[in-house]
Amino acid sequence: MSTADKILDAASAIIRNEGTLRLTLEKVAQEAGVSKGCLLYHFASKEHLVKGMLEKMMDQWEALLLSHWERLDEGPYRLLRAAISALNDPSSHSNDPVGGAVLAALATNPALVAPARERCLAMLERMRDGDDPDLVNLIALALDGLWLQGVVGLNLHDAAARQRIAEKALGLLGMPGALGCPDAG
Repeated sequence: MSTADKILDAASAIIRNEGTLRLTLEKVAQEAGVSKGCLLYHFASKEHLVKGMLEKMMDQWEALLLSHWERLDEGPYRLLRAAISALNDPSSHSNDPVGGAVLAALATNPALVAPARERCLAMLERMRDGDDPDLVNLIALALDGLWLQGVVGLNLHDAAARQRIAEKALGLLGMPGALGCPDAG
């Protein structure tokens, strides 16, 4: 594991265990087992640290999507189907308070929004490989909403409900049962 990853993991651990307000560069350096100078070499400020956390979170989501994408048959909406498939994946980090902290940072720092927006738009564009881009938008918004509920701790839908939602989304795409589950439609 790289030093930068150790630092990002330490920052995430502090947020999980103590909350966002306790996140300081000194505490992160201590948790990571590096000097503050080393931390500042990798992340010049708290803003850069949060940006690194956002990038890592997005990288992890894209890796998860790719792992689901590789298991799916070719055809239209393959990346969107991968996102639907990832809906109940325990490694999606949808219930991780770090996501909420990064989301709060996005809301308060416009400089962080632009790169995240570009990556999200590129991903959404890749999902629009079928004949109904508005349906892709609708399903992507539903998936975003489920993720957001988890990030802020609402968790209004249990795993069974999330599975039914996934199957309903696949049914809307004309692919019921595409995840190997009975048609919930």
